[in-house]
Amino acid sequence: MPKIHKATASPLEVLVKGERYAFSQLTTADNAELQTWLQHRFIDLAKKGVEGECVAVQVEVLSNSIKEAARLTLGCAETEQIMEGDISVIAHFFWLSLRHEHPDITKEQVFDIMGDPGAIEMIDEKFDAITKAITSKKVSRRLRKLTKKRPSARYWFLKLLGFQGR
Repeated sequence: MPKIHKATASPLEVLVKGERYAFSQLTTADNAELQTWLQHRFIDLAKKGVEGECVAVQVEVLSNSIKEAARLTLGCAETEQIMEGDISVIAHFFWLSLRHEHPDITKEQVFDIMGDPGAIEMIDEKFDAITKAITSKKVSRRLRKLTKKRPSARYWFLKLLGFQGR
């Protein structure tokens, strides 16, 4: 699968409130960090869910959560569901991508970028254009055979950043 940043020799850039932000492809280390972060987040949410319960319930729920978290890997259906439904996961994903070009960026700044409707619109437009370019007639015939539909902009965004889903 082509990687846009390699074809253009640059990260995907967006302009937010006059400042340029560049999304880079995630490295193997980034993917490992994201997976570990997701597993810890899963366990932390389980901990919060059993606060105030009796010790036996806490032990049972947490031991099951630890077992389930160990099965969460990038690319599995459960992980994709967690990633799609949680804005904190998306922010962490963006932060991992942005920190390559912006080493001092904080997660709070990433939330600010995500909260800017113009930035989200710009990201959507860029990924729609990328999707159209990648799914030209030559490439799209092969993709349609594999997927039976045109891949979404979100799919190409995750591929661009190195997420190994599907």
